Amino acid sequence: MKDSLTHDYKIILQLGHNYTGGRVTYLATNTQTEEQVVIKEFQFAQSASWSGYDVYQQEIELLKRLNHPNIPKYLDSFPTEDGFCMVQEYMEAEPLSKPGNWSPGEIKQIALSILEILEYLQSFSPIIIHRDIKPENILIRRLDPPQPPPPLGPPHWGKRKGGEDKKGEEFRAMCLFNRFWFR
Repeated sequence: MKDSLTHDYKIILQLGHNYTGGRVTYLATNTQTEEQVVIKEFQFAQSASWSGYDVYQQEIELLKRLNHPNIPKYLDSFPTEDGFCMVQEYMEAEPLSKPGNWSPGEIKQIALSILEILEYLQSFSPIIIHRDIKPENILIRRLDPPQPPPPLGPPHWGKRKGGEDKKGEEFRAMCLFNRFWFR
């Protein structure tokens, strides 16, 4: 982004980039609410074509429908000179790709959290498929103190709150927006 202040957002720092694909991700602050957000900038003028714009517009419409505690919420989008930006909820967490020493119980909790997200996505009609599940797109957040139990409802994979590790902390795996499609 050319400015550190864009629309109602002030850029704090760059979180990541895929220059070949024309994407840059920033941590920013909403100047109206002072909440931290993530801004994903899509630069179509630098990538192959603007044909991807329609695909991302469809994904934005999809994100607006999602309401799951482990999928960052869509907040806003706005055009730029060479593409557009999408704003999502910021969730402080580490990517699963970051090296760690996980116990078997922690690995199980992470896997169950991911399965819960996939179950949620497939509850839609038509089902929603996440096309880019990889460690970089899975965030792990330790929750302390434990969250209240979920309301009773239909059976689902594992515990909604993630379970406990050997230190009594809670874990929650989160999937990041990246390439959903309908089937």
